[in-house]
Amino acid sequence: PVLVASLPSQGRVLQLHILDRDGPVTTWATADGLQIMLRDGMLTQTRGLGMDMMSATVPSLAQITSMKGHNRSHHYLEGSDEPFRRDYSCVVEAGATDKDLPNARHLVETCTGPAGFITNHYWLQAGHLVKSKQWVSQGVGFAIMATGQQ
Repeated sequence: PVLVASLPSQGRVLQLHILDRDGPVTTWATADGLQIMLRDGMLTQTRGLGMDMMSATVPSLAQITSMKGHNRSHHYLEGSDEPFRRDYSCVVEAGATDKDLPNARHLVETCTGPAGFITNHYWLQAGHLVKSKQWVSQGVGFAIMATGQQ
């Protein structure tokens, strides 16, 4: 399997392969060591992308698909290596059909907090996350991720 992650704000497209699995968490890595950690498809950490997401408390995919309100927290490091946290309260709604994935269920997660808002997108087919657009950080922006076979 391969994970293709596009970072539009950086003009980069990464091709990542599985480095490790620990229960529901999969660590994906590029050949030069950049890493994206996903728990059942939900972004929980990055390494080597710039302003990395050090950790995150995120909803499960089941919570997203149930379309119930939830909270999330993202943890980052400032330039002086001091940790800081961003907290959000989120709602999930049905999204528009994607012409590239016409049979996928599109869900939109809108989260608001003291630092502003983020909007994540998830596309599911047969109960599996096949594509997502998830917020990483101010320095990285969004990661658009899709899994497939190489």
